Amino acid sequence: MQFSFDPSSIDVIFVGGGPVALWTAIQTKLHVPQANILILEKYAEYQRIHNLFIDAASLNTTCQSPLLNHLVQTLKSSRTISTKELEHALAVLAEKVGVVIQRHIEIVDPKKDLKPFSKATIVVGADGAHSIMREFVVNKSPDKCLQVKKNLHYIADLTYTEKNDPVSLIQKISLNSTVGNCIYEIHSNKSQKTTLRTFISAESYEKMKNATRKTPKNVYSADVDGSVRIEYLTFLKSKYNNHFEQFVDLSNATVTTTTLDSYISKKLVRKNSNRTYCLVGDAAFGVPFFRSLNNGFH
Repeated sequence: MQFSFDPSSIDVIFVGGGPVALWTAIQTKLHVPQANILILEKYAEYQRIHNLFIDAASLNTTCQSPLLNHLVQTLKSSRTISTKELEHALAVLAEKVGVVIQRHIEIVDPKKDLKPFSKATIVVGADGAHSIMREFVVNKSPDKCLQVKKNLHYIADLTYTEKNDPVSLIQKISLNSTVGNCIYEIHSNKSQKTTLRTFISAESYEKMKNATRKTPKNVYSADVDGSVRIEYLTFLKSKYNNHFEQFVDLSNATVTTTTLDSYISKKLVRKNSNRTYCLVGDAAFGVPFFRSLNNGFH
């Protein structure tokens, strides 16, 4: 690993550079200005692009900083923001307060890869749900790192192309009452890609669990449960007054499934010689995505 600074000068290391890591690093730097804080992030840009409802209470902080207060007030007033925009805003603020962000650095073996940082007494694992740092803190294989794991819900997403302008939010709300659990989300106005999300049963998930983000399945394939397909089509027929074929191209429409899990790591802190390792965010515990980032901020 090549650095533009002296690794032995770093006091605190964050492994992972998502919103929770940035939020925690900013507050750490403001509380301890003399500390040299480094964030190691393997990606050039934040990977998730979702819209998030901001829980104002999750932004409460004891730090007194005009820069931070301005960002907090902006977020509280907007209420919603894309996770990518949030990450960018926090990254800009982190660098303004003196946090160093080093991208394109992936930690595979914490003991070996963090060795150059001889002065660092605290390492914070903020590397997400599939955390490498969690394995190191718990000192067990990934399948034995969690003390609680529970599947709370299952969801299926249908992604398709709309030939004309998507319906408005008001129309969407009235349509949801027609079908029940469907949630209609616009992911890209530019590409006209739209995603229709619905909760599914455990039985439907078992039939469709091979429909993942990496291996999506065509909506008309045998891999998609018939009852879920019917729910999608019912929604589309209601939306377009039974003429959805004129407005929607389902020829390449794909379905993916996701489990909404709740879990917590068996250990959150590990003391090793003169260094303390701890976990935050999804590395420490997770709840369904709709709440996880706000909980990470708390």
